[in-house]
Amino acid sequence: MLCVRPVLQGLKNRRVVICLFCMTTAAQYVLANPKTGISNANDAAAEDPSNQQPVYRRVAAPLNGPAKFYGYFEGKHVTSDYFDKENERLRRDPALHARLQLGMRLYDDKLDVSVVGGAVKLPASQAVFQKRPELMVDLYPIKSKHFNLLWYNALQFPVRETDRDPTEFAESDKYDRDALRGIDASTLTIGIAPIAKVEWAMIGGKYQARAGGDAWTKLYSKPLYVDDSNGEGGSSVGLVAKGERMDDKPFEDRAMRYVHQESVALGWVPSLAPAVSFDLGAHIESRYIPRYYRGDTGNWEYTYDPERRSFWRTQIHVDLSHTWSLEHEMFVYRNGFFTADRIDEQSRFKNIIRIGAKL
Repeated sequence: MLCVRPVLQGLKNRRVVICLFCMTTAAQYVLANPKTGISNANDAAAEDPSNQQPVYRRVAAPLNGPAKFYGYFEGKHVTSDYFDKENERLRRDPALHARLQLGMRLYDDKLDVSVVGGAVKLPASQAVFQKRPELMVDLYPIKSKHFNLLWYNALQFPVRETDRDPTEFAESDKYDRDALRGIDASTLTIGIAPIAKVEWAMIGGKYQARAGGDAWTKLYSKPLYVDDSNGEGGSSVGLVAKGERMDDKPFEDRAMRYVHQESVALGWVPSLAPAVSFDLGAHIESRYIPRYYRGDTGNWEYTYDPERRSFWRTQIHVDLSHTWSLEHEMFVYRNGFFTADRIDEQSRFKNIIRIGAKL
C-alpha cells in the first residue's frame, strides 16, 4: 500500500487545493436539480448541527505566548437531500458558505474568546446573504486528557429580516420558527457540554472513543409575544396548541426553551496516513418548546411539547499542509431511535465538503 503522507505533503501549491474544492463544488451544483423543481434551502437549517452549539469544534492551532491568537477561515459546500417514505428524492438544496473566526486563548487554553462572521450564497442567485455576527466565549472549568467540561456562551447580533442568512432557520421546523421571532434582537445562547474520551494505540493506528452531552437555552434582548401569527388554527406547528385560536391581544412569551443532546463517537488515525482521520458518531437530541393553551380559568398557560430526533455523522479530515485542510462530512437523519416522535415524514441527508485554512 502506498503511503499517503508524502503525497499530501507534496500539495504545497494552494491553487491545487482551491481548484479541487471548486471542481467538487461545480460538480455538485450540476447535480443539484431537484426532482420537483422546488427549492427550499432554509429547511436544511434545522438539521445542520453547525447552526447549533457544537460539542466538538476544530479550530486553528494557537500561536505561542501568554495570549494565543488564532484565525481560521473555511469555505464549505452543503448539499441537503430530502426523501419521502418510498425513498424517492423530493429535492436537493445546495448552498455555498464562507466563515471567518478570529480569537485568542488564555489561561492555558481554558478560556477561548472569538468573533465569527460569514456569508452564504444560494445557487441560481447573485445575492450574497449575511450570516449573523457572533461573539463566542468558551470556558473550560475542567480540561484534562480524559474529561473536558465546557461552558460556552454565544452572543448573536441582530440583523434585518431582508439581510439574514436564508439557511439559518427552517420555517417548517417548530424550533427554528420559534427562534426566528428574535432575528432583530440580540440572542444569547448559554450551554454546557461535558465530554469523556479515551485514546489508545494499537495495530493500524491511533483510536479515540468519546461520549458526551450538550445542553443549552437561549435568551433574547427584547420581549417576545405570542399573537395570531403564532396560532395556526389547528396546525401542529406553532406556539399555540392545536385547536386553539388567538381571540384576544398578544401576550408576552416568558417560557424558557431547553435543548439537550447526547452523543457517542469513535475516531481513527491510520498509522500509514497520520495526516488523515476518520470519525463516526451517533447523536440524539431532545427539544423542549412551550405550547400555550387555555387553562381552566381561561388564562393562557403552557406545557412543554418535546421533539426528538437522531442522526449519524461521518467525517474524513485530511491535513493537506500545516495551513490547509480538507474535510468531508455526511449526516444521515431518519426516524432513528424515535420512531413515534418523528418531526416530519421526510428522511434527510446532508453532505458537506469543507476546506479550511489557518491564518
